[in-house]
Amino acid sequence: RPLAALRRGDHIQVGPGDVVPMVGQVLEGEAVLSRQLLDGDPTPLAVVAGDVLLVGLLVQQGQLVVQLRQEFQEQPLYQQLLHLNAHEPASKDIERARQLHRQLMPIQLSGALLAVLLGRPHEAAALVQFDPMNDWQLSASVAFRGARSLCTGWGVRLRHAGALDRLKECRTLVIAEAALCSGIERRLCEVVSHHRAYSDDDLVEIVAGFRRFLQPESIALLPLQEAMATRQLRPRTVEEIKPLGCQGLSGQLDGKLVLLGGGELLESLGVKRPRKMARQDDLHWLFVVVERQLVGGMLFRDQLDRQMSRSLRRLRRHGWRLHLVSSWHGELLQGLARQLKLPAESVHAAMELNQKLELIRGFDRSQGAVAYLGAALLDSGAFAEADIALAVSDGSPSLPAEIADIVLPARRLDRLVDCVTIARQISLSNRQNLYLTLLPHSAALLLSLVVMLDPLVAVLLADLPMLLVEVNNLRSYQHLHQHHRLGWRARRKQIGRAHV
Repeated sequence: RPLAALRRGDHIQVGPGDVVPMVGQVLEGEAVLSRQLLDGDPTPLAVVAGDVLLVGLLVQQGQLVVQLRQEFQEQPLYQQLLHLNAHEPASKDIERARQLHRQLMPIQLSGALLAVLLGRPHEAAALVQFDPMNDWQLSASVAFRGARSLCTGWGVRLRHAGALDRLKECRTLVIAEAALCSGIERRLCEVVSHHRAYSDDDLVEIVAGFRRFLQPESIALLPLQEAMATRQLRPRTVEEIKPLGCQGLSGQLDGKLVLLGGGELLESLGVKRPRKMARQDDLHWLFVVVERQLVGGMLFRDQLDRQMSRSLRRLRRHGWRLHLVSSWHGELLQGLARQLKLPAESVHAAMELNQKLELIRGFDRSQGAVAYLGAALLDSGAFAEADIALAVSDGSPSLPAEIADIVLPARRLDRLVDCVTIARQISLSNRQNLYLTLLPHSAALLLSLVVMLDPLVAVLLADLPMLLVEVNNLRSYQHLHQHHRLGWRARRKQIGRAHV
């Protein structure tokens, strides 16, 4: 049945290679699923009967019978995708050349027809040959293909020419937490029980129950899976999970209210943090509270790897304003912000989709375009609202990479600096090409009005601009390829050797 014809309560069967079309609950079977299509995360996720599945999960092994909990019209993800990239404009120079060409054609043809009626065939031929805007459009297209080829050598996919125009003055980058996951080393350091009724194993099972149902990108999956595999544990069934803003999550477990969150959760409840669970740099606690009583916590280390940290620091040195957003509590982002030395106003925790959109709309566009960097299909709404949609990819299949304007390699977000250099150089080259096409065309037209040119000479004069444009494009491309082929590090070495 078509996707739009599926209804809440329908039972569907999914197997290897199938994608869960909408939120649903497993009725029968066992399988191993992956979020690879959503955000590129290849970590396997085992599910059994009773588990709730998110839209977009890919079945790797096993067979499942799933009861749908949504309809097509109720899934905001599909509504966003219907309007996303409905019409992506071409490069500003290409579009401007097309408009000028359309405006010039009636005047050109009318003048040629009038010249024929007056018995001036040579002038009519010269007017027909006068088409500089078409040549300029072709030159801009050639320049864009050269930029795309150069970006491909860096591992960057430039999908839309219009993104180069907006990228020239862009200095604001909003980074979703999922986009940093590929460069974060997540490790479970310690599990501490603070209540004799709840063992360390109980805490792991409770947290895993929350992880499987809501905001799965916020609680580290791999460390939990390792702990559960080592201890041979199963996730608890947590019901009625709801967000608590930047404080965490709430849910029902065996009829008891369970809260999950960081230090802000304890502060809001008036619960004193135990001395053995004190705050530590580059680490964050995830506390478990049952009926307003602290029963334990888990200590996680979320350390940016060296390459990702250096990449983000380079962006800041080149004037980029970085903003980190997360859909869950803020302790994780605060730790990353401390590693990057970001101010507190650059960290935005507990951001639902509408809040992300409001954040993007709130930036002052007079200071340049706003780029949004995401790695999850759920970021599609923010992609549509931002001026430039950026996605992170490690080469594995990813739906966000098929939506974004520019796809960056994992751990090399600083390639944006090189892309800005290309955007500015292409813009300068296109302005030069405008004069290289317009001046020879105009000279040939004026000359034909004074001297009766041979038709072959007139054609050669009309084609001369394209030769000049090709030479200029080749010179510009060779300059970029020579100085930026390997990025900023190679260029810095060249400059250092020149000084020596």
